[in-house]
Amino acid sequence: MRDSPDVRPPKAARSARSRNTNSAPPDSPVMSDTMRAVEVPESGADFDVVEKSVPEPDADEVRISVEACGVCHSDEMTKEGVYPRIEFPRVPGHEVVGHIDAVGDDVDEWSEGERVGVGWHGGHCFTCEACRRGDFINCENAEVTGIDFDCSVECKTASVLEL
Repeated sequence: MRDSPDVRPPKAARSARSRNTNSAPPDSPVMSDTMRAVEVPESGADFDVVEKSVPEPDADEVRISVEACGVCHSDEMTKEGVYPRIEFPRVPGHEVVGHIDAVGDDVDEWSEGERVGVGWHGGHCFTCEACRRGDFINCENAEVTGIDFDCSVECKTASVLEL
């Protein structure tokens, strides 16, 4: 069912990088209300580790407790503000691996505890010519994780992949 082109994947998430702000072990069920994220406050600025509130997933989203997030050339381009549509501050990243720790009310495809990954492709519209042909990667309205929306905080339309 997850691979069916006529079924919209759940919006992925509002992932949380590190909730271990109270010195609890990483596997502890006790979580803080805050998390750490690496953010770029403005174009050309240095990466900055910041505390953010842990968001709740919307009805069609899952939240991911991030265990690892890679950094690549596109994150440097995000940092430098190369992409014309980017807004700051921005939490870059699109090479995410973690576990689902919260599921929105309308999400049936995923469960808490599943190990998942989130990649570059952050979502598609299902309505443009490319999408109607099933060519989602060439969507005219595609979103990119970590560029169009924050990754380590909210990957709001990213495709979640089971690992």
